[in-house]
Amino acid sequence: MNHLRSNIRYNIIKHHACSFGETMVRWRNAGLPKAIEEIQSLGSNQIDIYTGLLTPGQMIDEISETLTRKKILSRAMLEVWLGKPCYKTISLSDDSRWVIREGTDPDKFIHVHPGRNQPLIRRVRASHLKTALLICLIDPGQPSSNGEWDTPDLNKIRKNLLGLSPVRSASECVKLSETCRLVREWIR
Repeated sequence: MNHLRSNIRYNIIKHHACSFGETMVRWRNAGLPKAIEEIQSLGSNQIDIYTGLLTPGQMIDEISETLTRKKILSRAMLEVWLGKPCYKTISLSDDSRWVIREGTDPDKFIHVHPGRNQPLIRRVRASHLKTALLICLIDPGQPSSNGEWDTPDLNKIRKNLLGLSPVRSASECVKLSETCRLVREWIR
């Protein structure tokens, strides 16, 4: 195994759709307060989620092998390779593109996340993903018969459990319901 693998920081909860099912099991075992704490840490802007077939381990192995071939064996070598604007994009075996940056963690100095605007990546609002994950955790069943969630119930969850502002428009509620449906698909 390549030693660089241990230097890669990749948030699978935030960026890898196939991890959602295992994450739900772990959160159910850990309890709602721990799950909410992790969900709230997911960020506040847009989140790019990889939906392809590579497992997190395969993806990290491929990135590690690519960096090793490029002789990126330390933080200093990574800094030189990245240059300006301090990131590079590499492609993996499934043609997905991944952004490599220098991380702030002393040990996990290679920060990786999916590149934007590509077929295997789904971009969602962080607040929608947080809400959808918590809804799927609290109610693993199906949404209402028409596939839409009741706005007052969504807003109770957002405000009372996640500290998020309420959904105010019908169009945002539709987008949030779509994110809920996607998360349910990814959990299966």
